[in-house]
Formats: sequence, structure tokens, C-alpha cells
Amino acid sequence: MTTNDDRQRAGKAGEALARRYLEENGYAIRSVNWRGQRGELDVVAEKGGWLVFVEVRTKRSRYYGFAKEAVDERKRRQMRRVAEEYIVRQRLHAMPVRFDCIFIDWQGDRPSLEHVIGVSV
Repeated sequence: MTTNDDRQRAGKAGEALARRYLEENGYAIRSVNWRGQRGELDVVAEKGGWLVFVEVRTKRSRYYGFAKEAVDERKRRQMRRVAEEYIVRQRLHAMPVRFDCIFIDWQGDRPSLEHVIGVSV
């Protein structure tokens, strides 16, 4: 049985893996776990003049499905609202914006990472 602590550890490990992946692929990390009034952004990064909002989803078990299945329409709308708040607070209106998702599914002690660029929100 998976506990809350197990899920939190898996989530933190997944976010660390995602950040490392992004940095290794030329992204500059601006913010991690940024909290606004409307929610939280997992990772905010920049690459090629774009401001990139990244949702990271991690699953340690396939019992409840794959990580990719955890980002539904409601979650995408929330990402957009929180990103709008971030842009206003950081005064970044002039930057083009993109939304990405990183999905991490653990198979034993080996993660499988998928980076989906430009998801619609």
C-alpha cells in the first residue's frame, strides 16, 4: 500500500529528475514549486526566449494508471490560471509562453521520462 509519504517522496524525486533533465537540455530554471493564490507551478523555465511552464507528474505504480493520465482538462485550466498570475507578478508580459508536461513512470527503480512540448491549456 502506498502512503502519503511514499507519494511525496516519489513526487520530489520526479521533480528533481525533471529539473535535471531540463537543465541538461538547455533550459534555465527560473522557479521551482512557485506558489500563487491560484495554485502551484512545478517548474518555470526559459529556453530560446520562451517562458516555459512545466507540469511534472510522477507515478510509482501503474495500479492507478500512467502519469500521463493525471493531467486532465481541469488541471490544464489551473496551469493556465496560475501561469497568468506568475506572468503578472513577475512582469513578464512580453515573453512568449509555452506549456509543457513531463511524465515520469517508475518501473522498479528505473524511471521512464516523457517530455511533451507545447500542451494545450
